[in-house]
Amino acid sequence: MSQNAGGRVYRAEAVVLKRLSFGETDRLVTLLTRDRGKLGAVAKGARGPRSRLAGVTEPFTYFHGLLAVGQNLDVLTQAEVQDSFVGLRKDLVKVGYASYFVELVDAATEERQPVPELWELLVASLSTLESSTTPDVLARAFEMHAMAVVGYEPRLTQCVLDQTPIGGPGTAFHPLRGGMVCPRCARKAPGAVPLSPETLAAFESLVQAPFIEAARAPLSQAVRRELARCMIPYVRHHLETPLRSLQFLDDVASET
Repeated sequence: MSQNAGGRVYRAEAVVLKRLSFGETDRLVTLLTRDRGKLGAVAKGARGPRSRLAGVTEPFTYFHGLLAVGQNLDVLTQAEVQDSFVGLRKDLVKVGYASYFVELVDAATEERQPVPELWELLVASLSTLESSTTPDVLARAFEMHAMAVVGYEPRLTQCVLDQTPIGGPGTAFHPLRGGMVCPRCARKAPGAVPLSPETLAAFESLVQAPFIEAARAPLSQAVRRELARCMIPYVRHHLETPLRSLQFLDDVASET
């Protein structure tokens, strides 16, 4: 793939966040690119039966592409799939979590504001998800790291209400206040989620351990439930979006 001297055509590493049908044969795609951030593009003819862009424009596909700068939307002209993450597409639960990851990223980012660390985190998460046996633990690690990257890292070492150092029985997490609350404040803070010592330790591990290690942590079902009760409302509140993929995951869980 070549790039012209005028700068009107550029190369990008991208992950498809979402797609929409456009016209009779085109698709509109929202991409997270490594170097240019989130952007919209049109893939002309991508819905055609013989289009080389059909597979490339599937949600959460990672590709190297050539795009032309357009007046309103850029145009995806060529693309080579680097990873379609086939291993997760055969599992409804994993499809749900992959959809959650890209929906969270879409909600957390502004147009054309590069966040390379978030791009790398998304690709690593999709890759890890293929073989994960505990995708919910991976999701908690992804939430923690992604929210930190975009400036919404929860406060875990001091009480968000009185700045008391955190630790010991009675500690809780308040999703709407943005982090941990000490035992004294937890008693007068409606909405605080009480934490077991194991869950408190898991929070520390999710933050301090390397991402892949945190995503594969062997946590009990009780700890995993408490983490979900903390982090899902936290993400929803701070991104100010309902995140429809979470409802899909709930529906799949209820059926199985």
